[in-house]
Amino acid sequence: MEPVADVVTQLVLTALSAGGDPLGSILKLFTHVTISTIRFYLDHRACKHFLEDIKDLFVRLTQQVYIEPLIPSAPADPQTAKIGWIMTAKGTEELFFSVYTDVSRARRHFNLTTARLETMGVMKPLVVNLNSKSKGESIRSRLGATWPAQWRQAMLQRGNPLQGLPMYDKRDISRFALGMVRNAARSPAHRDLLLARVLGLAQFCGIGEVSLPDLMELMVHSCYYEKVARRYIAAALGVHHTVFAGFALECGLPESRVGSLQNPMENFAEVAASFENELVPIGVIERRKAKITRSNELVHVQFKIDSSTAVVEGETIYMISGWAEALLHRPHDHPSKRSLTKDMTVGLVKDIGKEFLPPPLRLKAGNLTRRISRRDIHGNPIYFSSDLESVRVSIKRIAGNKLAAKVAQFGDFKPPPFGGQGVFGVQCGCKTADKNKILPGAAFKGYKRENIFKFRAGPPLRIGYDVILYHWTAGDLPMILFWAESLIKGTYIQVAGECMYCATSRALGSGCNLIIAGGW
Repeated sequence: MEPVADVVTQLVLTALSAGGDPLGSILKLFTHVTISTIRFYLDHRACKHFLEDIKDLFVRLTQQVYIEPLIPSAPADPQTAKIGWIMTAKGTEELFFSVYTDVSRARRHFNLTTARLETMGVMKPLVVNLNSKSKGESIRSRLGATWPAQWRQAMLQRGNPLQGLPMYDKRDISRFALGMVRNAARSPAHRDLLLARVLGLAQFCGIGEVSLPDLMELMVHSCYYEKVARRYIAAALGVHHTVFAGFALECGLPESRVGSLQNPMENFAEVAASFENELVPIGVIERRKAKITRSNELVHVQFKIDSSTAVVEGETIYMISGWAEALLHRPHDHPSKRSLTKDMTVGLVKDIGKEFLPPPLRLKAGNLTRRISRRDIHGNPIYFSSDLESVRVSIKRIAGNKLAAKVAQFGDFKPPPFGGQGVFGVQCGCKTADKNKILPGAAFKGYKRENIFKFRAGPPLRIGYDVILYHWTAGDLPMILFWAESLIKGTYIQVAGECMYCATSRALGSGCNLIIAGGW
């Protein structure tokens, strides 16, 4: 194989000659350079599949004029020449927002203009440099490189935005990246979303320039870079990043929009003092107990005053606006019928019996009693009746001498300490039944399909990229929001008006294979 420097020199001269084919020249270099770098991550066969699929995505975005070949306009140093692709004006303006519709709608709502985005340093065309020496992890040190210096310093001083980032070895990163590219390649109608998602994240995280190994790093850790991008935009807007979820789900909430969803795990009494403009009254103290104003609408929500909190008769109880609204949107048609007697008899016998089954059969046994209550336009299940999880709310006194409530537990789990909401779906517009959009029973485009209706505390949920996992929530908005914050590897959130076929296609196309099926 020729040295990279010789290939770069030859490529530049060929592209500059009359009748040169810039895209063809870039693809030649792509094959030469990436084989030597990506093989370090992947075995030979996996490397071949990865390169073929991602090269196809680059060609498709080039044809759609979101990116264009980048070749020096004159002979350059082959060791340092930037050669590959660069975002066009169309790509710089549209790629990120084409995937993250929640931020796109918030942008319109807050009138976040292109000129204002330019002052934030996020409208600079991203460069994909095939001649780069960057090896994946070094991308983290370039976070915010295109942002204004004072803004970058402020963001990084707030705390490590990549806190909790798992330490995968290169083989694991390559396997996950290969799985995500394969997902995109098998998507029937949305295969371009993955590369749009990754390039858009690199652009809005202010990274400026990426290599192919950098793109693998971004793919595998997309949920963390999503968190960075959302928080940076929210900081510029002067809002909390959790408000974006309300814009994503507004099609299912025609009369209202979920507001801020802040819910700190630690130091709530101190942190909640900064919520002044986002706290809304939800009840009062009556006979030393919480009397909630709309308690008849709050299905299986338990309010409890913290044992160390002294209260005054008639005192107002407040709650952060988003959760106060979200808790009202729980399904009322099949409330849980759990009781102590049932748990100690039928429930206990079932649980003991399941313990003797291997895990795969245990999961199937737990799903046998689920009933399909609603289907989408094509006939696919879109809503399963299911016992509701209990949601526990704790009431504490915060700085400023107010009583404030926070969600303390979702089912078996505490609230998560992070906010990487994944990719939200969009209404698909399917109005008539289509037999070609009926999902098969056991597999979709070569991937196994599995369902989860309840996930209990215990062993962690392992999510690979060789199966499509549907996490059904029975239209339970608080649990949808909770799982969107918790299950952050390849998470896609279905929205109202989105059929299961289109949700699955769009999830795979964006590199996700865990679908939180709202069933609205």
